[in-house]
Amino acid sequence: MSYKAFAVLLQAALRSIPFLTPQGTELIRSFWGVSLRAWYLMIKHLIEESIALLWMFVKREPVTGEVVVAKLLQMPKEFNDASSDDSELVPEIMRVGDALCKCYLPAYAYFRHPHMKTEEIPASDKLSSGLWVWSSDEAIKSKDVVVLYYIHGGGYCFFDGVTSHLELVTNMVETLQTRLRSDGWSNVVVVGYIINYDPAPEKILPTQLQEVVNGYEFLLSQNRFPVRSDRIVIGGDSAGGSLSLGLLKCLADNDFCHDLPRPACCLALDPCVDFSFAVARKGYDISHDILSNSMIWYCACVLYGRPSHPGERLDTMNHPLESDSYVQKAGSFNDKEWVRVREMAPDHRMEKHPLFSVAYGEVNPGAFGNVPILLQVGGSEALRGDIEHFAAGEAKKGLCYEVYDHMFHVFPMFSIVVPLGQTAITRWADFASKALEGEKLPLGKSYAISRDRVESFQETAPMAQAA
Repeated sequence: MSYKAFAVLLQAALRSIPFLTPQGTELIRSFWGVSLRAWYLMIKHLIEESIALLWMFVKREPVTGEVVVAKLLQMPKEFNDASSDDSELVPEIMRVGDALCKCYLPAYAYFRHPHMKTEEIPASDKLSSGLWVWSSDEAIKSKDVVVLYYIHGGGYCFFDGVTSHLELVTNMVETLQTRLRSDGWSNVVVVGYIINYDPAPEKILPTQLQEVVNGYEFLLSQNRFPVRSDRIVIGGDSAGGSLSLGLLKCLADNDFCHDLPRPACCLALDPCVDFSFAVARKGYDISHDILSNSMIWYCACVLYGRPSHPGERLDTMNHPLESDSYVQKAGSFNDKEWVRVREMAPDHRMEKHPLFSVAYGEVNPGAFGNVPILLQVGGSEALRGDIEHFAAGEAKKGLCYEVYDHMFHVFPMFSIVVPLGQTAITRWADFASKALEGEKLPLGKSYAISRDRVESFQETAPMAQAA
């Protein structure tokens, strides 16, 4: 075993020691907090799916990396019954996953990217904590810096980005850096900045959006890696994809900011663009996705400070009031700008707020500051219907829409076993490099992408619908 491999394994082991490290303590507490019912359902589910995979192997059916990931990471079917108490168990399981990420994913990222370097940014009055990440042994000159501002997913409620998405961001940083250098930017260094915004239900929107805007303003004013706005590329997945698009709307309309310059481009990977189904506890097609309906229902707590419970509908008879104690506790009602932005919701229906559900309100390219957008979605993505409706509307002229055959939610995170995940990252790097270099972008175009072909979406609509 090499010294590097030993050091990586030792780091992971040390981080997971309970009561000696915060990560280890959180891990043991998260395991202890899982109910017997949740353990039973998860273990039963894993056994059933493992048997199904084994049977596929026996029948000589293709057992690809994406099939294994999708089956093993799906939640038990009992979690998807809107009227069942089992649907409320998902936060217990997600907290375990969150704690495991904090213990082990940094070591995994170092193992995959041995040249990776990181530097923590502590929280301050206006700035959430964050992490710089880059991959270069060379001295960094300010004129050679490109910054990837990454806004992580996790349903607004889970993960911190700085550990959970560290490998993904490092992969993106290295891929874009390689692409730019091949285009003649010989000394360029791409630096990622991951923001760790406050989670729900402790904080509700627009708090997370305000923190993301503050993070962008920080990038323009900081001296560690000085950068112009036209050298900043935005990226985000799932909830982070929604916040990325919300950030563009804020920059366009001066919400939480004043006349800030626009970034070069934006990636929205499997974004949540409409909260309507979540607050109504309606079901999505999650048959081939790693998302569960219970996860989507729970994450609507970012709107009001609590999720809906079995039998409730937060959009109608159980609609929370702004005066409710849990809303007041999770909000910043002493902040005039925060209140002004929150009151943009029609009839206080936060699921229709144009900055929270970005499919509402103005969606033409100007509403997003005319920033070029790359919208990537998995063909088996539960949220695909909402995303496709958004992409086919007025927003179409300002974005490039890509559908990846049979891919699940945020599939590039699993690029080590899912080849199309790396394809998506490479295509994003191509898009970003063209935006940075001022080249023509394929805006208004849509593509269906599989392992062996890339075709115009219009020419392959039947395949895209069957994905």
